[in-house]
Amino acid sequence: MNNIIRQICNINGIQPTEIKRISVGLDNYVFSIKTENKKYVVRCNITPYNETIELTETLYNLGVPVAQILFAGKYQDLYYMISVCIDGKDLGLVYADLSIEDKRIIANEVCDIQNKVSAVELTQSFNQSDWVEQMLKRAIERIAKNKYFNLTKVDSVADLSKRFEKYFRSIKPVAYLDDISTKNLMIDNGRVSGVVDIDCLGYGDPLTFVALTNVALLNDGNDTAYIDFLLEKMKISPKQKEAFLFYSLLYCVDFMGERGMSFNGNTVEVSSEIISRLNAIYDRLLADLERESLM
Repeated sequence: MNNIIRQICNINGIQPTEIKRISVGLDNYVFSIKTENKKYVVRCNITPYNETIELTETLYNLGVPVAQILFAGKYQDLYYMISVCIDGKDLGLVYADLSIEDKRIIANEVCDIQNKVSAVELTQSFNQSDWVEQMLKRAIERIAKNKYFNLTKVDSVADLSKRFEKYFRSIKPVAYLDDISTKNLMIDNGRVSGVVDIDCLGYGDPLTFVALTNVALLNDGNDTAYIDFLLEKMKISPKQKEAFLFYSLLYCVDFMGERGMSFNGNTVEVSSEIISRLNAIYDRLLADLERESLM
């Protein structure tokens, strides 16, 4: 694969001195490129990047710190995109070293970014209940196939979703970045330096991105102070707090379904320790939701 990436770079006048695969993402082949005095990122996929390019330009014009795309095209059977490299590391890679004040500031910066993204006009109708149902269906299919977790957990989340039907109907959908969790959010010197790997936007309830981040942090064994700061900045209601915990449970079973799956040659790690941890996270979130519901 490195030879293909080198050819793509050469076609666009870039002479790499180092090519390194970035394996954090699951849906694309991503490579870090170094030349004598510059750094780039090359992303490849079997599908075109037309929507990604258009979306990146839209977000850039709104003041969202996205990486500028320099080149895009097709080489053999792969579509590619070359962008400037944003300094920093994914939030998950530096989270343990951040101070409490860093986490508060980053939460404020992320909420400001999401407010800018909300200005993007909706291009499609959206039904939150349908989204939840699709998430549950995907979890069931994957867990049934991989057999690492008990399907009754998904059934329980499906039953809980009925409590939120009125809440789902009340949501006024907005656009938001739905995949900036412990990845895709770049941190440099304790501050947000940019957002990467944006192929689409979420539409609906922005609390879902907070829930995704919550489960990702718990899965990595981190504290969730950053989550508390996000929710504080968003000024959520008691019902929204319940919805956040429900979404967290939904992402928990989604994480369970991903264990053992392969994406572009990357297999999501699974072990007895990971299985036990996700089961414990599920139990904790369920208890938190029940307690919140009684308040």
